[in-house]
Amino acid sequence: MDLKIQLAEKELEILKKEREILQLKLNIGSNILHEWIEKDIVICDQTYSLNSLHQTFMTWCDNKDYNHKCVHKKELKKALEDLQRKSQYGLIYGNKTSDNTPNGTSRYPKLNFCSKEDLD
Repeated sequence: MDLKIQLAEKELEILKKEREILQLKLNIGSNILHEWIEKDIVICDQTYSLNSLHQTFMTWCDNKDYNHKCVHKKELKKALEDLQRKSQYGLIYGNKTSDNTPNGTSRYPKLNFCSKEDLD
């Protein structure tokens, strides 16, 4: 019985360590995303697709020697949508592409952000 308890305690320790590692990875990803937004992204009149902005993020990460895989595309989308809502442009999605809303659809968003390099 003591052996089972010891094994269970070891497994619990391992799970706690894995949880700590995951939390650190989330924090790193969040920090990378915030740094990108602060240092490389600006509001612009033209809209860009989420795919285009994600590619911009991956390129920026490569240039900084950061691992872009720390930030999932869903996290990037949520952060940019939050910023878009607060911007002068607001966030207006249509139900379908043919609605021709300023920000496309939730599935295929277009946002008023671009890299500072795109403005040069």
